[in-house]
Amino acid sequence: MQEAGIAEVFEPAREAVIHSEPYHQALLTISESDLSEYYAPIARAAVAQTMFISEQQEKFPSILTDAPLRDKVVELLTLALGEAQLGLGGWLLKPLVGLAQHGGTNTARRNKLCQRKPP
Repeated sequence: MQEAGIAEVFEPAREAVIHSEPYHQALLTISESDLSEYYAPIARAAVAQTMFISEQQEKFPSILTDAPLRDKVVELLTLALGEAQLGLGGWLLKPLVGLAQHGGTNTARRNKLCQRKPP
């Protein structure tokens, strides 16, 4: 994150991703066995959001113009999500894992999301 110049904006970017409508829509349909299919898209979304926030703040970290660096950060985040029990993966996937483990119908899942308060 430091090398890519996005360490300072990663937390707000992560928050934006996990509170986004697409993320919540995925919560409604995902099963525990399908979690791994979402690691790369979540990582890409988090990196894209860090880039967006950086540009909004008129900061121009190297990741904005260095595609190989961007791809490496996405790859590393994807790997971290694969280790969801610890570290970064737990931050992003806790809501997904919780809903997938509880099972239930999409309606029940939707009701749980509507009742949840943001952390």
